[in-house]
Amino acid sequence: MIGCAQVPPVPATGAGPLRVLHGAVLISYVPLTGAGGEPSESCRYGVSEPPKVSAATDPLPSLGSMGRRTEESTDHPPTANHRVHDRHWAAELRDAAFCAGVLLAVLAVVDTAAGRLTLPRTALWTGLSLLLFVVLLPPRVTAGPGWVATRGLLRKRVVRTDALVSVRWVDGVSRRLLLRDTHGARLELDPDVLIRDPELWRLFEQGTRLSTDRGLLLCGRTAVGQLSRRIDGETVRTVFRISGLR
Repeated sequence: MIGCAQVPPVPATGAGPLRVLHGAVLISYVPLTGAGGEPSESCRYGVSEPPKVSAATDPLPSLGSMGRRTEESTDHPPTANHRVHDRHWAAELRDAAFCAGVLLAVLAVVDTAAGRLTLPRTALWTGLSLLLFVVLLPPRVTAGPGWVATRGLLRKRVVRTDALVSVRWVDGVSRRLLLRDTHGARLELDPDVLIRDPELWRLFEQGTRLSTDRGLLLCGRTAVGQLSRRIDGETVRTVFRISGLR
C-alpha cells in the first residue's frame, strides 16, 4: 500500500494483519497505527509493507504457482516413440474368426447329417476354414511420426512416410495405395483404414507433407490429394449425419 490512507479500525484479532480472500485475489489489511494509536514507523515514511509469510505456512496458493501447475499439467506433444494402431482391426479379427467358425460348423453338420463325417474330411474342412480366416484377416496398420507399417500373419512391412518417392493407386478387388520410399521399401495400404481413423491419417499426412517439402515425392501428389478430398468429404457427411442435417 502506497501512502498513509485512512483505514477504518480493524477488529482486535491480534498483532498480525487481517487477510481476506476476495475472489481469486488475496487482500491484506495492514493496521497503520501502533499500540497507542500513534502512526506506525512504516506509515511515518509513507509506505506500509505487507507482512512476510513463509510458503510453508501460507495455505493459499499464489496465482503464479497456479499458472505453473497448469503448465505442468499440459499434455506434451507426441514423441518419436509415439505410435497409433488401427482401432478397428480387433473387430475385423473377430469377424474373420466368426466367419471361419461358421463355415466349419456348417460343413461338419452337413457331413454328420449325411453320415460321411470322417477324420480326413474333418481335417479338410478345418483347413478350408483356416484358409478363409487368412483371406479375411486384414494386416494390422500401425503408424508413427515419419513411418507407417503393416503386420500380417507372416511378415511386417515398414515404409518411411517422410521419405516417400512414390504414392499411387493399385486397382484390384479393392483399391489400395502402393507406397515406396527412398530405401526401396514397398507397402500396400487400404485407404479405408486412413479414412475411418483420423489419428492414422494425421500421421500419414504429416509424413507425406515432409516428403513433398524435401522434394522427394515426385510421383504421388495426385493420389494423396484425392485421398485427402475423400476424407474431407467423409468428415463433412459425418458431421451432417450427427447434427441431423442432410
